[in-house]
Amino acid sequence: KALELRQVPEDEVITDISAITHAMGQSQYELENFDDAIRLFEEAIDKKKSLYAEKHIDITRTIVDKGRALERIAEYERALMCYEEAVDSECYEENSEELGLVFMRMGIIHFSVGNSEDAWDCLTEATRILELEHKRKTIEFQKQSLIHSKRDKTDLIKCYQCILHLAEADPTRYNIDRSLILPKVANVLVEIKQYEKAALLFRDAIELQRSLPGDTRFLVAMNLHNLGNCIYYHGDLNEAISCLEDALSLLEDTPGVEGKHVADTYHSLAFCHESRSDMQEALTCYSNALKSRRMAAEEDKNGIVSLLTSMGEVLRTLGMYDAAIKSCKDALRLLDSRVGSNLPLAARIVECIGATHKDRFEYEKALRCYKECLKQRQDAEGLDSVYTAKTLCDMAEIYGLKGEVEKACDVLRDSLRVFQLHIGFEFPTSQSEDDKEINNDPIDREVFSEKISQYLEKGREENLMDYARTIVALSSVIDSFGWKNEAVLSYKLVIKVLEDNLGKEHLISAEAKYGIGTILFQQGAFDDSLVLLEESLHIRRLKLGKEHLATEETLKMISRSYAAFGDSEMALQYFKEVMDVKKERSSSKADSESEADLLLRLGKLHLEQQEYADALSSFKDSLRLQRQSSITRDEQKLGETLQYMGSTLLEIHQLQEARITLLSALRILERGKEDSKEIMTSSYLLGRVNEEERFYDKALAWYDRSLAIVDKYENANDEMKARITNRVGLVKFAQKSFEDALSLVNEAKDIFQAMDGVNNLEYADCLHSCGRIYFQMKDNRIAKEMFQSALQVRQQHLKQDDAELGESYHCLGEVLIELEQFDEANSCLTEAFRIRVENFGDAGDHVCATQRCLGVVKLHLGQPKESTAHFLEAIRVGMDCFEAKQCMNEDEYEKLISCFDAVTPMAKDSLDSESIGKLYYQKGSLQSMQERYNEALRSFAEAIQVYKTSCGEEHLTVANALYNIGVCLKECGESERAMKSFSRALSITTIQLGEDHIQVAETTQQMAEVYSMQGDAKGAIAMCEQALQIRQNQEDLSLAALLNFSGELYTRCNDGDEAERCFRECVRIRKNLLGDDHPDVAQALYNLGYTHETFRSDFRRALRCYEESLRIRLDLMEDTGEDHAKCYLHLGTAHAALRVETKALFCYERAIEISNEINYPDSTIVEDALIGQGHALLSRGEAVEALVQYERARGLRLRRTDHEKSHSEDVADTLVLEANALVKLSRQREAMSKLVQALDTYKKSVGMNHLGTGEAFQRLSELHLEIGENEEALFCAQQALDIRKSLLGKHDDATGDTYFILGKIFFDRADLATAAPCLQAALETFRHRRGPNHISVADSMYCIGCVHECRKEWNEAIACFQETLIVRQKVYGRDHLLVADVLFRLGTSHKKRGESDLGSDCLAECLRIRTVAKGEDDICVADALFELAGTLGGSLPASVNLDPTQCYVDSIRIYRQSQGEHRIKIAKCLACLAKMMEAKKNVEKASSCYKQAVGIFEAKLSLTPTNEELMDYRIELDYEAYIGVVLDYATFLDDEGSDGLAMENYHRAVGLLRNVRGEHDGDIDSVLSKVAAVLDRENRTEEALTLLQTVKERRISALGEDHPIVATTLYEISKLLDKQENHEAALESLEECVRIRRATKGRFSESVAFTLLQIGVVQAHAAQFEEAIITWDDALTTYKRAGFQDEDVAVINVLEYQESAKHMLETLNG
Repeated sequence: KALELRQVPEDEVITDISAITHAMGQSQYELENFDDAIRLFEEAIDKKKSLYAEKHIDITRTIVDKGRALERIAEYERALMCYEEAVDSECYEENSEELGLVFMRMGIIHFSVGNSEDAWDCLTEATRILELEHKRKTIEFQKQSLIHSKRDKTDLIKCYQCILHLAEADPTRYNIDRSLILPKVANVLVEIKQYEKAALLFRDAIELQRSLPGDTRFLVAMNLHNLGNCIYYHGDLNEAISCLEDALSLLEDTPGVEGKHVADTYHSLAFCHESRSDMQEALTCYSNALKSRRMAAEEDKNGIVSLLTSMGEVLRTLGMYDAAIKSCKDALRLLDSRVGSNLPLAARIVECIGATHKDRFEYEKALRCYKECLKQRQDAEGLDSVYTAKTLCDMAEIYGLKGEVEKACDVLRDSLRVFQLHIGFEFPTSQSEDDKEINNDPIDREVFSEKISQYLEKGREENLMDYARTIVALSSVIDSFGWKNEAVLSYKLVIKVLEDNLGKEHLISAEAKYGIGTILFQQGAFDDSLVLLEESLHIRRLKLGKEHLATEETLKMISRSYAAFGDSEMALQYFKEVMDVKKERSSSKADSESEADLLLRLGKLHLEQQEYADALSSFKDSLRLQRQSSITRDEQKLGETLQYMGSTLLEIHQLQEARITLLSALRILERGKEDSKEIMTSSYLLGRVNEEERFYDKALAWYDRSLAIVDKYENANDEMKARITNRVGLVKFAQKSFEDALSLVNEAKDIFQAMDGVNNLEYADCLHSCGRIYFQMKDNRIAKEMFQSALQVRQQHLKQDDAELGESYHCLGEVLIELEQFDEANSCLTEAFRIRVENFGDAGDHVCATQRCLGVVKLHLGQPKESTAHFLEAIRVGMDCFEAKQCMNEDEYEKLISCFDAVTPMAKDSLDSESIGKLYYQKGSLQSMQERYNEALRSFAEAIQVYKTSCGEEHLTVANALYNIGVCLKECGESERAMKSFSRALSITTIQLGEDHIQVAETTQQMAEVYSMQGDAKGAIAMCEQALQIRQNQEDLSLAALLNFSGELYTRCNDGDEAERCFRECVRIRKNLLGDDHPDVAQALYNLGYTHETFRSDFRRALRCYEESLRIRLDLMEDTGEDHAKCYLHLGTAHAALRVETKALFCYERAIEISNEINYPDSTIVEDALIGQGHALLSRGEAVEALVQYERARGLRLRRTDHEKSHSEDVADTLVLEANALVKLSRQREAMSKLVQALDTYKKSVGMNHLGTGEAFQRLSELHLEIGENEEALFCAQQALDIRKSLLGKHDDATGDTYFILGKIFFDRADLATAAPCLQAALETFRHRRGPNHISVADSMYCIGCVHECRKEWNEAIACFQETLIVRQKVYGRDHLLVADVLFRLGTSHKKRGESDLGSDCLAECLRIRTVAKGEDDICVADALFELAGTLGGSLPASVNLDPTQCYVDSIRIYRQSQGEHRIKIAKCLACLAKMMEAKKNVEKASSCYKQAVGIFEAKLSLTPTNEELMDYRIELDYEAYIGVVLDYATFLDDEGSDGLAMENYHRAVGLLRNVRGEHDGDIDSVLSKVAAVLDRENRTEEALTLLQTVKERRISALGEDHPIVATTLYEISKLLDKQENHEAALESLEECVRIRRATKGRFSESVAFTLLQIGVVQAHAAQFEEAIITWDDALTTYKRAGFQDEDVAVINVLEYQESAKHMLETLNG
């Protein structure tokens, strides 16, 4: 087809036609159509000869191809002719590989036809050339050779064989060294994978070389090296290693051997060890190889790169990750990846780095490496490389770990496509359009097995490990797609071929066995799975060590298998081994997910073993790691962990923590599958918790929910259903619904009986429950039968000391007491007591109950002493339990009180008075803690009576009882009586124990609480300080609680410093005693954050406290509860204050959600959160949405305050906020309406003299100021100030706010004298109340700086702006617009003070911030551009890449296109632009700009401003700018010689100066002097002289006669007089001038010298040459005394004048 397209006559296409013909001939040759090939070659030769000269390399190559074709059809003579023609053409480079191949072909033909002589010559020449070329390419690191096909290599072998045959036939004539030829032939055989033949030749060569005389060790070593490599590929690793070690030994013994050869041998040896999975030996060999290669004479970069890469792979396998990455990166640095042939190696290196990152759980880094690897492989090998498939497998694994399942599947499909290309087996795919989806159609296992076997057999010939790894990766892929049996089959084939060739303990075998074990585990074949996993573990431990991640994974899998198998003990053993390994190895954060999973399983095993403390610890650690993990957390696993935690807490009776934890678990689980079994379990456990806490209705609700979920499943779990039903029955029993309870328990009992018969523990539990119900129903006979039946079953299944047996004996004993069978009861209770003491010690509820029952039995058996002992012990144990739990149900309380009632009458005869008093005291304590305060008061009163009688009125026991009476009275609200009781107790305690005793502190703390109840916060603080003084040296939780209470009191008193100190100390102590993660620490942190927020407005510190508080709470429980809502609320406030609105909105929303979830939707938290959302939305410019939130908050407040009280303070507060939002929407009138409505609401609800009213007036004043109604603004601000000063005082924050707004109002009215003290008052207040770094301090300082700026007090202005800048940058960050505003003011002030460099830096930064924040076309950007362009007289700092001219142009453009009046600014820009054009000598543009600027000013400003206008400093500034522009324009015209226009503008300037500054302004005289100069230039000298005389009189009048500027005027007058030739008057004027200058500037100043020079000039004009020469001598002397040198121009001028004068004198006298 190409030939058809190219058959055109143009000469330029002949090249293409000949090339196409040649290519067709080569194709025919490859197809073995030799005749056609010869024909086409001949056509190509003809065409090329017509195109080129006779001798051309293209012609020669085509002739050689023709010869090869002729050779194949045995036309040897013609073939030889072609080859000889090629050689004779001399087109080949000398000793080129192509030439060598031609000689080789010729030699083979000569040998074939029997021309021995010619054959020898050609073959030896061929081998000489080819060996030279091979050496050259080795040196130059070129791997491409023309000898690449198997046919060429076979011919090369034939070449060597021919030489050998010729030598054997005639050794005398053809003398060669066989020991050198044989290795060459062997090496070529290796290249075509004929390892067996090659090995035989290497052995023959070694034998020959060893028999030769001389030192042949090097040759033998090299052949041993090659033999070792050959044997390795043949499959005998041990013999290969032996050969290589022998070679290495010879090389090291041979002197002068290059390091390169040693390195090569070490490299091969390392590869053999790696193949045997002896990684440490491999690493040692690689290291030695690297050392030898670096010591070689010529550095082999490619060799070093290969070694570093292999070392990196081995180091990664050994888990030495840092070293692996370093090795690979070193390799990359040396490798020139621009060379295409290096791309595969580069890809391999990058892949190794990626695999290392994957092993370190650095998934993002790993993915980046893998993607780069794929790109390089695509460039080098295409997309279908088997290595590409393996890389895709690794990527899929990472995507799976990250939870990106779809991506993982897509990548696996791509890898499977590549795998099936290489193994030649196609897996079933669906018939979808893209043909990508995998289905699970059956696979022909026989064909599959055959293909895998063939592939692995092929690997034996090439690189078995690579091929084995490929099949392992394929097995993993097909396992992922569900072909598990096929995956097992392929794994087994890999194991077999590796065991046959590389030994049984190979790491790839371990990986395959692990893969099979995992699949079998998933299929439930745990026995078989364990066998393979144990074998994998053995290999990995042996090869990688116990700390390697692969070893750890195997340990985990084995432990899971044992757990699934039901052998918890073995599973626990393996888990503990894993944990020990993790402790030894420093685990990275990225490993947290796998460790969390491990800890979860470990906790389950501890739970099964009833090791509750260990279980709880494991669950907590797992939970912490899951929440800290950077990987997307598994919600299901998190919920499961919390569920197990809750179950464990329930078992150890930590009910509150259990309830919170289980609610958190349930909330997480509900986000997943609806009504799952996990939700059912959590609901059941919550029922158990509520049942234990006596919240029976809640318990029933949870049980009902769990039962409903159980019933939803088709195969309902009868055991679970029965268990829940039994618990429901027990709840009904607790609620005294005995009939319902009995029915439910019997239902559960029947289910258990139907499942397992009557001889099981669950059935026994139900019998026991029935017994309890019958006992409460007073049917003691049946109760006894039930208890006995339950006891019989339990005795068969439980150990003799099991706690449940103790429960059975106890309950049976209680029934027997009721049946008055006291002996049997005594026996049962004694046994129950024994069992319970063994299980619980001599403490606990169970022991207390049994002691009480024994007391009753002993009493009825007539043993009062024993009875008393049992009752007393029951009281002791019961009180201990109560104090530990701080709760007791009514039944338990009544039973314990009955012990007191029973023992007290008996105790009077057997106990002393103090012990009796103690009984009353304990009884009172029990009653008090049960909140039965009136009963407790009677008991404590009895105790006091007994104590007073036995111990005296001043005894400590009396004080303790009085203390407890005080507590009871305090709780009853009788604060006065409580205080009296505490005071009396304090007095006794102080006398008995001293003022510094801890009991004194406890009493004063209680007195502080009473003061607090009475509203006396200061009195409470005094008591707390006394308690703190005592407790300060004993850091315990009581001290922390006291500090927390003190902090709250200081907060109420608005003492932020002390509050912060208390809360900070509280946090420190609680962290030390409770750890960082405790609810009490969280509460203290919250309080500390509140002080930072409220008193310091330090929102960053507040944020840190709130975040830490919330983190602790979330670690302990999910975000439920009012405390969480409050924390989120204040977090939102902190974020909002720091302008992080997105986070603020989230926190506020979360606070609202939690409040709604806990059925608290109308709380003030919701209102505050809505208002906070409004603030945040308003802050980021979403005023409409903010208004909606404020209105919602107002609606809630109206509902809360009752519709009849709609005029509430809170409602008015919200109206003020709504007004703020309306202002942002530019709806000022509506805002005013809201504020007036708020003001009215305040007046009606709280009166005029209220803070809310003051706030409304404040906001109204701000609004009036904004819309320019200064009088109204001033009235409202003064009203606000009066209210705030009267209620809060002069130095309160709010008063400061009002002073601030007043200052702004007066500043706006240009009343700087009144503005300044108002702003100063605000500043002092803010500094004192809010600290020096508060934003309000910065705002006040900014306004004060503006006042100083208006007064042109630049030093003071700069100081204010600098302080403002520091605070605003801290609060807002460096890139905020308010920071830019300060920089603008600071820059312009520096500019006015003459500090251009500082000014330009500030203005440049201002410009950057404003451009980023507002865009390039905003007015504020134009202002910055204008000021910046003029900062350095038109030049900018190097950091700012702007053209000053363009700055002015851009400013003008922005001003013109913006809304509003900006013409004066445009005029100022035009004036500056005119000056720049003037400097650039662009007269036309300068004139145009000046005219436009003056025109704008004329249009906008009158030439005669009023006094009222000039009182406004802004208008005054505009007039000053007008004057400056007119003067600049006049000067420009003056310089250009436009005298008329110059005069006109000078006069305009004089008029403006008189009207703006007054008649006596000094600049008027300067302008008049310029006018005089113009008049003089127009030869109106008299007028000019008159005008200067006027200027002189004005200046003398204003400044005095001896002012330097008067001297200047005299000098100008003298010049005019000299011009009129009135030399005498001119000299008089100059004499006066020199007098003034000598008096003011100094006798020997430059100005004096200059004046003397001019005097001499006038004298010369008057022909007084002698006098002139003398005067010039004085001038010369003065110049010299002033520091001038002879070469200075001034001195030279004087000398020239003197010479001229002397010449004139000579002329006159001549």
